[in-house]
Amino acid sequence: MDSNILVVTDDVHALGIAPVGCQIRNLDVQSGPDALDAEINEINQLTGDASARLESDIVEGSRELFRRLGRPDQEPAGEQLVKLIEARGFNRNNNIVDAYNIVGARSGAVMGMHDAGEIDGPVTIRRAEGGETMLPIFHEDSETAAAGDLLWEFDGDLLALLGPVSRDADAFKVTEATDDVLLVVPGNPALSEADGRALCRDTFELIKRTCPTATMEFLDVRRDVATDSHTATSMPADD
Repeated sequence: MDSNILVVTDDVHALGIAPVGCQIRNLDVQSGPDALDAEINEINQLTGDASARLESDIVEGSRELFRRLGRPDQEPAGEQLVKLIEARGFNRNNNIVDAYNIVGARSGAVMGMHDAGEIDGPVTIRRAEGGETMLPIFHEDSETAAAGDLLWEFDGDLLALLGPVSRDADAFKVTEATDDVLLVVPGNPALSEADGRALCRDTFELIKRTCPTATMEFLDVRRDVATDSHTATSMPADD
């Protein structure tokens, strides 16, 4: 990923959210390291009863976001993760995905993590026109967005969809070959831009435990002021 830009359309800002993103480079994907054991043991305290986490302002903010999207019955990804841990405990994957899931479970926030190896231009977060399709991670069939759903994309390829599902795209999932990732926090009415940046930093700090040479850079957020002509104004991000 060479072009460090997140373009956010005006209709996304109208939802009352402030998306943020960051790129984390120089990764070494490892299975089963013990560097995150203490954090995983802490998260496993949610097993059997995660009611306090599920009643948090951030989780409720994600529910409110889906209501504003016209999807009041859709369960946000952060809530899904907490409920899965409540039912089964923390499912270990690899050091990068585990770090991401630890932060997601702690906060209950909706987040997206994507292999950035094939992303070499601006990423746009926008409301769907309707008809866009994506194969979600852990799904066998593609899902189709309705007009007004929320998505982020690169060069016409969807990275994540908040609509009929609350999922990342299978095509950009983290694998053993992943060197760089893009982390997107769309935010919600209870999750500010500063909060989203803190979630990015928390994820990076956990990744640094097993990838000491990793680096992080926030994406420059630009507001799309004329979607049809693809023009944007810069909203520089401080590091």
